[in-house]
Amino acid sequence: MTYRYYQEVIKGKSPKKAPTYIEEEKKSVWVCDVCGYTYEGDLPEGFICPICGVDETHFQKQ
Repeated sequence: MTYRYYQEVIKGKSPKKAPTYIEEEKKSVWVCDVCGYTYEGDLPEGFICPICGVDETHFQKQ
């Protein structure tokens, strides 16, 4: 296996049947309805958009 094949096809991940396989967590994606900024993960309480400065009430889960 070449490094190029590893990066382009396998993409640095172990196959599901491999003993080193780690299942990826599904991350939540939040999008600001004012400026379109996206945040990955759980939105913290009191979060302020770094682009437009609105609070977490303006973020919609995708």
